[in-house]
Amino acid sequence: MSSSSSSSYTYDVDPFTQVENRLWQIFESDPRIASLIRRKVKVEQEKLDVIANADVPEVELEPAGGTLELQSSRNLNHCVQRWQLRATTGEHYQRLALFPLKWALISALSRAGVTLHPLLFVHNVTVTDVRDQFHPAEDKGLEGWTHFVQIAVEMYFDRGAT
Repeated sequence: MSSSSSSSYTYDVDPFTQVENRLWQIFESDPRIASLIRRKVKVEQEKLDVIANADVPEVELEPAGGTLELQSSRNLNHCVQRWQLRATTGEHYQRLALFPLKWALISALSRAGVTLHPLLFVHNVTVTDVRDQFHPAEDKGLEGWTHFVQIAVEMYFDRGAT
């Protein structure tokens, strides 16, 4: 973020991309996560219709909507953007792949804290939903467990930000 005057800011990269990149940095820099996953699916990558054993476990991070409150205070706009983190294991037994990956992801988020430092516009990060689901082989061709974590990132922006 660069300042163009004392009352407004200019972002070299939009705040949503900065947050998503920071979340990926958190997950990619954790050695336990790196050792547990084979494929990371980023938004710009093509999703697979059929997942093979060689592709799992895979982790995917997708935008999942949010809320926007323009002029929530005299000088600030308030936004909560959600991302859904999906970890697909391809393993029938949850304790073999799901639980270790689930714990590594939760631990990485916990260590990152609630601000996603150094992003100064981020004021809070919370996990709003955590669930596990077994998917049969008819779903993408591979039976196994999927873990979902919904991450809400609360941000405040100067009304004059560009």
